[in-house]
Amino acid sequence: MFKIIILFFIVISTAFAGGSKYWGIQIPVMDGANSVSHEKNEEFFTYSTTYEIKIVDTESVHKYYKEFFENIGWEDPMKNFPKSTGGTKGGWSSFRSVFNKEGLPESIYASMWKAKSIPALGTVSLTLTNFSEGKFDAKVNVAFAPEVDNSPLFELQKLLMNDPKKSDSRKGRCKSRLPSGRIEREKRAVEAMIRIYCSDQHATRDEICENCNRLLTYARSRLDTCPFQANKPTCNHCKVHCYSKTRQYEIRKVMRYSGPRMLFRYPLLSLWHLIDSFRKAPSLEKGSDRRN
Repeated sequence: MFKIIILFFIVISTAFAGGSKYWGIQIPVMDGANSVSHEKNEEFFTYSTTYEIKIVDTESVHKYYKEFFENIGWEDPMKNFPKSTGGTKGGWSSFRSVFNKEGLPESIYASMWKAKSIPALGTVSLTLTNFSEGKFDAKVNVAFAPEVDNSPLFELQKLLMNDPKKSDSRKGRCKSRLPSGRIEREKRAVEAMIRIYCSDQHATRDEICENCNRLLTYARSRLDTCPFQANKPTCNHCKVHCYSKTRQYEIRKVMRYSGPRMLFRYPLLSLWHLIDSFRKAPSLEKGSDRRN
């Protein structure tokens, strides 16, 4: 089992640790950009650049980054698919309209490129927030992330299902076969899902909204007092119902939306969450149902 996990991380690390092919790529910004910020996460092999800019049309942004990706040898994986006509212009792969937390409309355009020599994806998103004096107020985000191969996960699942040593039924608990830090890993997974949900559904950007922040604080407090700690299963496999009914409804709504999107935005965190989902819930004495 650990051979599969180690092999997976060796492949990912080999592909992305080399500075010249991945970390060495400099993300350009367009002339007139302001409030430029960079974010790099070496643990999950992701990095991005975000900035604000005034533009006349969306085509200019797509053309700028299309030329950038083509110059570094990346290709558009959607080039052979028909483009949507529902609001997209200038080659963008997708388009959607939302209302931000102030109740104002926003238009969001997105496109993706794929590296030819390494397993990596690049995405560009353009958010239009206002139009005045013939120009749009826009926010541009360019992000790089690994393209994760799921095949090792299926092999891992087979090993887990067939491993007779994976559980200790006499003591009524599952042996921990993963690195330490189980609760911290779960906190990060929950926070990632809440951030995805809040960003897309509540049109937030750098910070989550007040309601989602309260849900995150509640989720963290439940994890801090979890009786299983290092042996904690994922919530959908847990026999202890520690969330109140209201919070349980809220977190399920978040998980249903964010779950399918986790793999693309947080690929390695998604991998660990999938591995953790193979844990079986340990047994507890009666009276451990703690809803409050």
